[in-house]
Amino acid sequence: MDNPTISTTASPVALTDASESSVLEPFDQPQIIRAQHMGFCFGVRDALLAADQAQRPEQTAIYGELVHNKDVTDSLRDQQFEILAETNRDTLPQRPVVMVTAHGISNRRKQGLLDAGKELIDTTCPLVNRVHEAATMLSQRGFFVVVIGKPDHVEVQGIVEDLPDNRWAVIQDPSAARRFDVDQIGIVCQTTMPESIADECRDAIARLNPKSAIRFVNTVCRPTKQRQAAVDQLCKQVPIVIVVGGQNSNNTRRLVQRCQSHGCTAHHVQSADDIRPDWIRGQSRIGLTAGTSTPDATIDAVESRLRNLAATSGHRLKAGGVWCHLWTNRQWIDYFNRNLQDDPKIPWSTSPTLTGAERSAISKSVQIFQIGESGEGRNIRRCAKEWIEKGGDPNYLLALELFIQEENQHARWLGEFLKQEGVDLLQRQWSDGCFRFLRHLAGLRTSISVLVTAEILAQVYYLALMRSTESQTLKTLCRRVLRDERAHVTFQQNQSAAMAKSWGRMRRGVVNVLENILFRVARRIVWHEHNTVFVAAKMNWSTYRTRTLRRWLAARN
Repeated sequence: MDNPTISTTASPVALTDASESSVLEPFDQPQIIRAQHMGFCFGVRDALLAADQAQRPEQTAIYGELVHNKDVTDSLRDQQFEILAETNRDTLPQRPVVMVTAHGISNRRKQGLLDAGKELIDTTCPLVNRVHEAATMLSQRGFFVVVIGKPDHVEVQGIVEDLPDNRWAVIQDPSAARRFDVDQIGIVCQTTMPESIADECRDAIARLNPKSAIRFVNTVCRPTKQRQAAVDQLCKQVPIVIVVGGQNSNNTRRLVQRCQSHGCTAHHVQSADDIRPDWIRGQSRIGLTAGTSTPDATIDAVESRLRNLAATSGHRLKAGGVWCHLWTNRQWIDYFNRNLQDDPKIPWSTSPTLTGAERSAISKSVQIFQIGESGEGRNIRRCAKEWIEKGGDPNYLLALELFIQEENQHARWLGEFLKQEGVDLLQRQWSDGCFRFLRHLAGLRTSISVLVTAEILAQVYYLALMRSTESQTLKTLCRRVLRDERAHVTFQQNQSAAMAKSWGRMRRGVVNVLENILFRVARRIVWHEHNTVFVAAKMNWSTYRTRTLRRWLAARN
């Protein structure tokens, strides 16, 4: 998976002022140190690969959460998979294809699904299968089986469902150990149990059952051991660790506990949105780790958020001022005025520069984007004026005017490029009409949300466009637009944050949900309309989805 350096802000720029020049000057920035091992394990990656390769997602039910991560689960729903509740495994799925998750299920349940005529896609992790096999082997040899793990975890439930009644027990810590009054005790472990707790449980069982023969099979998986050992090393270097993973991810919670056992402050977050600036204020070193069900894109977004927060608190203007995340609209006016005067020196040509294959792949797409970059912005201007009349910052309107000028400048450049290549300009197009319609649905905040969504998706689009051609005209144009779009996102997010300051928690939550839905729908539309460009840049749906999600999460500071 590609893993570029992420930047969600404009580059530090000089601000013009009648009396003095202002230049950003960095303070010493805190180090963000990643654990040596973290994130997806091979079992999770294999399960997600199987989902990506599924031929009929709209006919496939996933038997529980494929992995314990909300972003992954939401993405699978977007692909039309049905996600069955893990607490509802006794209900027979209606769809003809059933995908078994990396956590596995019992052989009894697998057979029940097969008997019902279901087609199975089994993504059970091989290391989970190893626990099933070890528990079954011990049971067949007459051992009373003790599983060290969380009793209500789906992995543990799948293991014990194949064992004889009254011939097994589950304990999750040494205090739960007891006498079993049996001759032989066989012990296995949930794959994500900390090895130290497994050893303590084994010793407690042996101590309480001195007359029983004990057989211990250490089934803690290697990725879990690696991640826990990596956390041990990380905690020697940092006072605070950000642990990324789903709230219902057992292995993520264990990483949090392990950090705390070393005396480190640990914060469990599901996404970049959960990070609070006060956590890292004054810190010189910050650790970062993640559970085995956490996507790379989410980890990258969290790291980007940490770096952005560090930049916000760790930069100052040489002549007195603030970092661009906190610029006033007056400062944005200065920036836009300066940027509009900065000639990117696009190498225009007197003859077409696209090859036949490039023209076929990207010309129609560029036509559509050229329309999207144009427009007078009458609705958002009207909304801005209404907001200002209610007490909003009057400088926002002029900053917005300059922002629109930059967008129109992009449209002119794209139009000139299309003329250079002998391609006609479009007058209207349905997807552009959709975005314009959405901007008219409500007030200023809605218009800004639609704009920010479009700008974020545009960043990934222009990156793909730049990589899909050898035309130096188009490459230069794309580089400049990409630089401008990063600043545009920050500008509009500043305004969005200012408008939401007085909102209550419930309103923030509702708006956040709606904006996430808007982003997912818009992402699909852009892929549908422009996939020839993404494919030409060797960017498939999965890569496109990851890149857009990464930028979306990083932008929502």
